[in-house]
Amino acid sequence: MMSERLDDILKQALAPKEEPSEELNQRILCRVKEEEQNMKDSKHYRRIPAAALIAAMLLGMGGVCAAAVKFSTPAEVTELLGDKSLTVAFLGEDAVIVNETQSIGGYDVTFMGIASGKGISDGGFYRRGNLVDDRSYVVVSIANSDDSPMPEVSSDEYNLGDFFVSPLIQGCNPALYNAITFGGAAATEDVVDGVRYRIMECDNIEMFADRELYLCVVDDTFYAANAYAYDEESGRISRNENYEGLNALFSIPIDASKADPEAAKAYLDSMWEDEEPVEDSLADETERVEQALYAKLTPENIDEYAVPVESTRRILVIDEEGYIRDWSYEVEGRGSSEGGMTKVDWFFKHADPEHPMVLGGYHSSGTLDTMVIETFTLNGDGTVTFLAYIPKED
Repeated sequence: MMSERLDDILKQALAPKEEPSEELNQRILCRVKEEEQNMKDSKHYRRIPAAALIAAMLLGMGGVCAAAVKFSTPAEVTELLGDKSLTVAFLGEDAVIVNETQSIGGYDVTFMGIASGKGISDGGFYRRGNLVDDRSYVVVSIANSDDSPMPEVSSDEYNLGDFFVSPLIQGCNPALYNAITFGGAAATEDVVDGVRYRIMECDNIEMFADRELYLCVVDDTFYAANAYAYDEESGRISRNENYEGLNALFSIPIDASKADPEAAKAYLDSMWEDEEPVEDSLADETERVEQALYAKLTPENIDEYAVPVESTRRILVIDEEGYIRDWSYEVEGRGSSEGGMTKVDWFFKHADPEHPMVLGGYHSSGTLDTMVIETFTLNGDGTVTFLAYIPKED
């Protein structure tokens, strides 16, 4: 499903903290004129993983990508990634330009800015078949602190899931309330001159502006609970200073006057109430139970909540390129998987030496009794053990 929008007028405005360069303005104007006719018949759609689509799109932009530059404004990044409407939004007075950099875990992460509103992007997000166009868009850049280049999109080392970017909200447990549950399955990024530039989108968070708002950037595929601390009493979120890796945490400075407490309460309540037809609400409730279970699992406690399926145990050999591959398995009554491939150094970079297991995610076909949890354990002999678990029955 895709959405189509055409903007006939490009407005130039001053961003709150920075004025866009004349070169940028001219490039935008040229792009609008060149693409206006094509836009009438074209549709833009980007979802994780989207590396191939992004690469094809960027190749078509020619000199813009080839230039040796370091982008300093969100508008430059959105232009690079081909979102004309979002570029206009980031040049507008309602955008929040931050440009704050944190150096943590060997990375320099810059929170460049955030823009929120209805219909401000060329993309489209659908929920249950309906277009949701009231969204927030965050732009970040990630670079290695030692100035070594980040892997190119076309390289074997590149993985869009290397980093997880998400807004977090005071009073909402981030293990359950993060970009995934906020409709943030979409992201676009590219690597230019060794720096990764990413646009993360989710439902509009301005309704929560009367609370403390945070932006987390962690070197993991999903939210990493051990990277942050959540104070149940105050609802505040903070970095775990003992976390060995990237766990940046920024403040999102949205004007509190944009808050809508009633809408915020209704939004949060809608995540946990059965308001859909029976077929959908049952599936949604199951998914929430699965997410809640997975969120509290750790290598230390998994045996409290799940049991291993010994028939799935596989010893995986690490190949010459550092990958494990093809952990196929079948669990009777719960389906099968052909496995996949992942680089061991990246997969186990945060594993506890005392408990060298990592959770690789879970699969189900829509009911809790079909849920399968994948685990990987790094062995002392350099091999990896794959083992599937299923939730314990109540």
